[in-house]
Amino acid sequence: MGQTTSFGAGTHSPLREVGEQIRHLWWIPFLTGVISIGLGLAILATDWTVHALVIITGLVFVVRGIALAFSPAYAGRTSGEQVVAGVAEAVQKLLGDPARAVEILGAVVNDGVMQRLDAARKLGPIALDTQAIVHPAFPHARIRTPLVIRLDAADREKYLAEWFGPIAFFIATDSTDHSLAIAADAVKEHGALTLSVYSRSQDVIERAIDVAEESGVALSINLTGGVFVNQSAAFSDFHGTGANPAANSALTDSAFVASRLRVVQHRAHV
Repeated sequence: MGQTTSFGAGTHSPLREVGEQIRHLWWIPFLTGVISIGLGLAILATDWTVHALVIITGLVFVVRGIALAFSPAYAGRTSGEQVVAGVAEAVQKLLGDPARAVEILGAVVNDGVMQRLDAARKLGPIALDTQAIVHPAFPHARIRTPLVIRLDAADREKYLAEWFGPIAFFIATDSTDHSLAIAADAVKEHGALTLSVYSRSQDVIERAIDVAEESGVALSINLTGGVFVNQSAAFSDFHGTGANPAANSALTDSAFVASRLRVVQHRAHV
């Protein structure tokens, strides 16, 4: 199944969020510097080198505090290009060992998937190309690594089509809100079995929950293991939500379970 990932123009990156948290602590070095300057002026010492060293150290702390207070982000911004490069590198490391990769990927059994892989390579710049891997025990199996394509938010006719197979898109958007709006439109117009969001910002997570509830799609929040497309088992949950075009039926629902419930009573004299 094709995977679509949207990223805003450097917004809500982990490094930036850590930087913003550090920025709010500007008063610590500032106060430390003021105290150091005061000590430097108050120290009773015949060697003026000690006075100068303590005062200079204090000035350094004061300047650092001011810099933190007015800097846009201490840790800097992570650009879209860096995000794409980082994910591509991580995939390459994960699948770098062919013996491990064949067990992670499995085999492609449908000719249509192979045709879509070839077609997707022509959609835009390739961030990570698909590669063929030979399975040591099954040399005739068709095994392909994921294909990652870079697109722009305006390329809706490309990324909103169904690309079933090991195909992923990175979509450059104007902001996180823009990304969420595209996700909402995609689910409402075309449907989705699952939606994933990755963020350290509680505000972003809450907005993603609103989008998922409004559009009717199951939401996975910061899952680092497998994202379950069938987020269910019989008698326990839904196969899809039944609330969008791609999940318009349920494996189980309340009627499915409730109609199988029976009540057996017993009574005795008290």
